[in-house]
Amino acid sequence: MKFKNVIFGALAFIFMVPTPAAKSLLPLLRISVAFVGNAGVGKTTFVERLMGLPEVRMSLAPEDYLLPPVSSYLLKDDNLGLELLFRDTPGEEKYRKRLPVYTDCSEIFVIFFSVDDIGSFEAIEDWIKLSRVRNREIKRVFNHGLIGLILVANKIDLDWVISREDIVRKADELKIPVYFCSAKTGIGVDVLRQYMFRLAKKPKLFD
Repeated sequence: MKFKNVIFGALAFIFMVPTPAAKSLLPLLRISVAFVGNAGVGKTTFVERLMGLPEVRMSLAPEDYLLPPVSSYLLKDDNLGLELLFRDTPGEEKYRKRLPVYTDCSEIFVIFFSVDDIGSFEAIEDWIKLSRVRNREIKRVFNHGLIGLILVANKIDLDWVISREDIVRKADELKIPVYFCSAKTGIGVDVLRQYMFRLAKKPKLFD
């Protein structure tokens, strides 16, 4: 009996103390993150920069008349006990109605636009509407809402046709945090990665 108590005590200690050995035995919480935005705003370049080289791609849906081409990537943080499943979605209009096949149940939406493309900036609210529709579906099925929305101003290394003031004003109106990045040069990519993990760790979900 004493020997069994020693064994159970040792196991309990392993799982209570945050050692690498214990963490490796615990399952990671997976959060689905949808990257959305118009075509050409740099979503794919961003996620490949985020993942590092060589590119780690889980799957690629074939481009055909039924499904949009969507790549999925998995990024883990064992210290936080989290893994983020990124879905890099196409921005072409012809795929817009079919995107819910991949954005269903996404808990974080990252909305991209390019600072050198006014059209992508003006489309922000269209992408937000898509996320809100998915939010209602998530709540209906899983009884909780989105964890959050993030706005990304990409390609800040190029010539801007939208002022920083207008971007910040829009983000304030929409009550969404905005991050300024350059997927090409890597500026701001790691800062956004850290924020996504912090956001995914939040216990409180919003409507």
